[in-house]
Amino acid sequence: MNLRTAIIPAAGFSSRFLPATKAIPKAMLPIVDKPIIEFIIDEAIDSGIEKIVIVIGRHGDVIVNHFSFDQQLETKLNNSNREIFADKINRFSNRVEIVFVEQKEPLGLGHAILMAESEIKENCFAVLLVDELIYNEKKPAIGQLMCIYDEIKAPLLGVYDVPLETASNYGIVSGTESGNGLIAVSELIEKPQKPSSTQAVIGRYIFTTDVFDGLKQTTSGVDGEIHLIDALNVLKTSVFAKHIEGERYDVGQPLGYMQASLKHALMRDHIANAIKHVLDQ
Repeated sequence: MNLRTAIIPAAGFSSRFLPATKAIPKAMLPIVDKPIIEFIIDEAIDSGIEKIVIVIGRHGDVIVNHFSFDQQLETKLNNSNREIFADKINRFSNRVEIVFVEQKEPLGLGHAILMAESEIKENCFAVLLVDELIYNEKKPAIGQLMCIYDEIKAPLLGVYDVPLETASNYGIVSGTESGNGLIAVSELIEKPQKPSSTQAVIGRYIFTTDVFDGLKQTTSGVDGEIHLIDALNVLKTSVFAKHIEGERYDVGQPLGYMQASLKHALMRDHIANAIKHVLDQ
């Protein structure tokens, strides 16, 4: 497989988290003590990704600074016998190449992906959104897609079954499903008023580079944004979807963020014990 690069769009306004995200990118909100974006990068690395392109927007310097080497901080940590924290802040330095591109206008997800075109050197790439955290100890979500991409060599979308009453909030796919959870997509609609299924596109994708041509041909849609699903509908190629296995948390909205934070906290014994102590009082 020549899929070695992933794009992480992190340039949105994150209006559902205002006022917290007025000056801080949503991707930098902590799940306990670890920013959301680090969970996404870990997933990509664990799946075999070697290069990550982070698309930044307003206040993107916060993300750039987070992944930059800080000599003063590292020296202070090492001199005060807190090397464990020095390791934490530098843990990506030898594991993956991280580059940044800027989305100067907030024109949507499709436009953000298009901004990263110059950094894609292979004929396929992955996209991971920071809105979704998916826990699967055996196989990371994007890794599940990468495992079957070689069989189809076509755009591949991660999907998750959602309640019918919330389906209109997502891109919805319909199509013919095979026994391995793979769907040959026949219809792909962004936020339909009357959803034809409950198979929602979540934030994990694999694309061939011809998706850039589709994005360039796509006109602005709802809210003046360039929608990724519209670009896929422009392309005259087969599109597939794959059911993602794991616990999914929509951290793009406060309730899902709190649920993911609690999940992560309970995975750490000393925090879990402290939570139990508080609840028992």
